[in-house]
Formats: sequence, C-alpha cells, structure tokens
Amino acid sequence: MAINTRDLALEAVLLMVAAALLSMGVAGLVFGISAQDSPFSVTLVPDAALITLLLGLGLLAALQYWRRLRCLSAGLLLVMLVYSVVHNLLAGDQVGSWLTGQLRITTIPAIILMAVSLCLYTGFSTPRRRWCWLAVGVTLWLFAAMVISRLWSGAEVEKPLFSSSPVAVMVFALLLGSAFVAVGGHQKATSLNPGRWPTAVALTGVAISSLAWLLLSMQQHAAAHQQAHYLLDNVQLNAEQAMRRHLEQMQRMAERLEAAEGSIEGALLVTDAQHYLRDMPSLQTIALLNEENQYLWATTRNPNDQRWLLQQTYEQSIADWLSLSFNQPRLMIPDAHQPARMLMAIPILNRQQTLLALLDLRGLLSNELRMALGPFQVSINRGDESLLILHPAGVNADRTLTPGQAMASQHIGLPGGINLTLYAYPGGHFNWYLMSFMPVSVAMGGLLLSWLLAFCLGQVRMGMARTRDLTAAQLSLAESEQRYRSLFTHHPDAIFSLDQQGRFVSANESCAVITGYTHSEILDQHFDPFYYC
Repeated sequence: MAINTRDLALEAVLLMVAAALLSMGVAGLVFGISAQDSPFSVTLVPDAALITLLLGLGLLAALQYWRRLRCLSAGLLLVMLVYSVVHNLLAGDQVGSWLTGQLRITTIPAIILMAVSLCLYTGFSTPRRRWCWLAVGVTLWLFAAMVISRLWSGAEVEKPLFSSSPVAVMVFALLLGSAFVAVGGHQKATSLNPGRWPTAVALTGVAISSLAWLLLSMQQHAAAHQQAHYLLDNVQLNAEQAMRRHLEQMQRMAERLEAAEGSIEGALLVTDAQHYLRDMPSLQTIALLNEENQYLWATTRNPNDQRWLLQQTYEQSIADWLSLSFNQPRLMIPDAHQPARMLMAIPILNRQQTLLALLDLRGLLSNELRMALGPFQVSINRGDESLLILHPAGVNADRTLTPGQAMASQHIGLPGGINLTLYAYPGGHFNWYLMSFMPVSVAMGGLLLSWLLAFCLGQVRMGMARTRDLTAAQLSLAESEQRYRSLFTHHPDAIFSLDQQGRFVSANESCAVITGYTHSEILDQHFDPFYYC
C-alpha cells in the first residue's frame, strides 16, 4: 500500500499506462490488419501492436518485480526491433514484411524503442538506471511533440513517417513516456499495490476509454462514408442532368431537320452545326448519314476527329448499331481503349437519315461537374480506366489511389445508355488526422477522470487505514492507562509523585493509611515533614 499521496498517484498512473498499452496491443492485433487504409484508422500495424503488447507486459512485470517475465518480454522486444530495423534497411520503410506481408514499424520508432527495451531489461534498481528511465521518458515526450506538430501542420499527410496511425503513435509515446518519467522519479522499491478498488476503477477506466476511442472513431468513419455517398449522389445527379441537356440540344437540331420541307442547303446546315459546336464545348464533330450510313455532310473542330468518325461508320459493330430501329437518341463508346470518345446517334425518321455526333465525354463531365467536393476527390471511371478526377481548384489530383482505397463507390447509367463508375477518395488536400483528435481527446479525458477517481479512492483507503491504526493506538493507550491507574490506586505500598519543588502531586490511598493524613492533606504538602515523621 502507498504510504503517501505522491506514491499513490504514481502507482495509479503506472498501473493505468500498463493496462492502456496492453489494450492498444490487443486492439491493434484484432483490428489493425483490416483498417489501415482508412484515414480514421486508430490502431497500430500488427507488428507494432505485438511490440506494444510486449511493452505492456514488460512494464507491468518491471513494476511488480517479476524478473523472469520482464527479461523475457524485453528480450523478445529487442529481437523484433532489430529484425524490423534490418528489414527496413534492406527493403525500405513501409514495405510488407518478409514474414507476414503486413506493413512493419518504421526505423525511427524502432530505434527509440530499442532504448526502451534495454531499460526494461536492466530494470530500475539503482539511481543510475532510474536516470536512464527518466531520460528515455523525456525522449518519448519529445517524440510525441514532434508527431503532434507533424499532424497539425499536415506534414504527416504529405510525407508519412509511420506505417501505423500517427494518432495512435502519438498516444503510445505520451503514455509510455509518462510511465518512464514516473518510474524515473519513483524512489519506492516495492511492487504496485494501490488497493483493490482503485485498481478496479483504473482498469475499468482504461477499458471504457479505449472502447470510447474505438466507437467514436468508427462513428466518424461511418459519417465520412455517408458524406462520400451523398457526394456521389450529387455527382450522379449533375452528370445525368448534363447528359440530358446535351441529348435535348442535339434532339432539337434533329427535329429542325425533320421539320424542314424539301432539301436543306449545305451552307445552312454547316452554319447551324457551327453554332452547336460553339455552344457545346464537348461536341467535336457533327455528321448527317443517309440510310446506307454514308456521309451527306459533316462539320468538325478537328479533321482528325472527322476521319476517326468516318472510320467508325465502316466498322460492322457500329453499322449494326446504327441500323437498329430506334426513336430516341442513343449513346455508344465504340473503342474501349478510348473511353472519352462517345458517339451520339439521333434518328430523323421522315428522311431516313441519322444525325451522328462525336462528343468528348471527359470534356463534357469536366465542364459540367463543377461543385464543392469538400474533403474528397472523385474519380469517374469507365471500366478500369479513369476518365476524369474531380478535385478542388488549386489542388493536384492524386492519381495513385486505387478502388480499394475508395470511401464510397457507385455505378451509374447516364441517359442514352452510358455506364460509369464513381469513386470517392479521401482528398490529400484535407488533413484527415485532425478529425481523429476528438475521439483521442475523449479517451484521454476518460483516462484522466479514471485516474482521479482511482487516486481519490486510494486516498479514502489510506485515510480509513490510518483511522483504523489511530483507533487501535488510542484503545491500546486507554488500556495501558487503565492498567497503570489500577496499579496506582490499589497498590498496598505508598505510591506518589512529586513536583520539582518536592511537593506531592498525587498519592494513592495507601499513603493516607501509612501516614495518618487524609488524602487532601497530603497533596500540595512538602515531602520533608513526612520524611521526618
């Protein structure tokens, strides 16, 4: 049991840190494998989780003076760290492990944790070793401060330094540094024993705080995914409206041709088509085909586009597509290797003709889909190829993201029959890690409140123990006083006490019997008359 409030406070801190490290290690092993691509990941990669678990066991063993477990944990920890450093030097940081295929702890944290493992192995039995623990603890605090500054400035987003969640690394460094500083300043060489109730409260507080951290992070993760789905719905709505406007504009041109009587002058057709090219930036070429799919006239922005369109009409698949009976405008992407080139065919029924247009699908979407994206960027794909990446102005698009990293995806069908796939990715322009500070703050606040409650219960326990000791001492004193009083009063010999001037201060009844004076006459009298009596 702690003998003063300082020892009690330190013991509560050390117990909670050891429990928190064990909790982080277990959570990392359970959840770390499947949640690393998420910006809300709050767990450690598997090897870092195992290292944290060993650190928690080693710290608890050191505090309880379990020498064998402490040395075993420190030895295993040192072996893992040496392997990690060698692996990173040969294969590079943030590369899959040779053994597990998962990301491994990076070099800088591994080197710092080597000093931690050496401290665990040597213990803190001497003042010099405690100074080492204190120095390592301060180093961990400085390391945590560096992580916080990188998170706040966004440097960790641009150039990641850790394979695990940097938020989890920050909490890990703060907790472990606090434990090492507490051990370095703790002079009491006894095992932890803050009491049954303080221990139960501390462990319960660690469990609740860890659960709150995880649940709040999952809630934020779900909210961000929902926001990404809303964004894709908005993109789909705008894309459908843009495609519908283009179809309607070309349909009006076909209706004018259908309503015209007799032959139409070519110059008039070219002038009308040029107006369409001017008003529709994504429109590249307009052509009029007869019932044998032969060109009657064409207008284009680029002669190469017109030649490409002419070549497509000779393809059997395009000819079959054009020969089908249809009353509404239709869309087709004839070349899978050029998904941005889209054909639009509109029938002119009374003339047995077809108005054929070549549109730039990428340009159409780029010009029409101008909206607030928030913290996301959106990729519009046709099959496996990305047609367009929507991103905020002034920010470069991240083209290295894969569909597996998307926060939301959605298959859409545009009017006319074109199918696309939308992906919403976390934008690199937004510091997602700052959103993780709220769950971390709640968890740290829970740990602080749990520590205060455990500390108060420990003080109550100490107060009750001291009260019991004081009560026992008072009872013992009263019993001794009663025994002395009984011996003084009933002793057959004369027993008395004198002050410094030789006057009687107290006397028992035997004094009165022997001297013949009353008890009141003896008190305050000098000793001499009785001596010569």
